[in-house]
This record gives sequence, C-alpha cells and structure tokens, in this order.
Amino acid sequence: MQSESEKKRERLPVHSEVLIRENEKASLKEKFVSIFEGFFGGIDCSKGNPSFWHELFLLKVNGGYLERSIHFTTESGLSRLKEEFRIIFKGICDGLDDKNEKRVGHALEISIWMMKSIFKKKFSEFGSEAVDLFAPFHSSKQTFFIPFLTKLQNILDSDETFPLYLLSMQ
Repeated sequence: MQSESEKKRERLPVHSEVLIRENEKASLKEKFVSIFEGFFGGIDCSKGNPSFWHELFLLKVNGGYLERSIHFTTESGLSRLKEEFRIIFKGICDGLDDKNEKRVGHALEISIWMMKSIFKKKFSEFGSEAVDLFAPFHSSKQTFFIPFLTKLQNILDSDETFPLYLLSMQ
C-alpha cells in the first residue's frame, strides 16, 4: 500500500532543469530546484528543520523553474498540492519579517513567480480554486492575505532599499 505522498509523487510530473558540468560526466541539480521538486512531489521539505526557511531564502531563486512547474501541473495536481503550497506561502509570509534584505527579497521573488504562475492558469472555478492554494478559502483573508499585504505595506513604508521596494510593487 502506497502512502499519500508516494501517490502524489507518482501522479505529478517533475519539471526540473539539470545543470551539466562542462565535462558532462556528472550532473548537478540546483539546491533550489531539488527543494521545490520535493514540494511539487507532495513532500513538506521544511518538516523537522527549524532553519529551513532561513536557508531557502538565501538561495538564488529559479523563477523559470517555478513557472514551468506550475504551468505543467494540472488543476487537479495543484489541488492535491494545496497543503504544500500553503506551507510555502506561510513560510514566505514569515520570511517577510526577516532582518536580512536578501532573504526578504528572495521570499518576495518566490511569491511573485508562484502567484503570477497560479493566476495565469485556467481553473474551472478560478477565484476559489486559485485562492484555496494560499490558505483555506473560507479563512484565506485572515490567514494569508491580510498578513501578507500588511507586510508588503510595511516594506513600502519603510526605509528599505530600492530593490525591495520595487519587488514589493510587483
């Protein structure tokens, strides 16, 4: 009998980019891609690692990978991944409070790429299905959107550097 995460992993396509070393004897996958392959495979990569989000937000964001992964995942596949997406968006929202500008910038970049990609998709019930990926639809306003937008407003109102200001405007 397969576990739920094994079933998710089996049904969902993996769309990763592999970086080939010049000698082509070995391939090296970006750590960012490996982490998000886990999330897209139905695995909570943050579980059991209290510094996971601090480490993730220091990695260079591969927005193209995120965009392709969401684009090539079916609506039902995204729906099966809503718990993982909620974990990601909660991590992003928490990451916006970080004192390190690089972490805040990368958290914003991930949210931008994921939100753009989600809202580009065609959903049968667009509003509720798309919003349900961020937080349970009935409570998404209180559990995700208000805190997220409040933190974006704080970045806009603060004396943060101009690149963070520009990212928060996207």
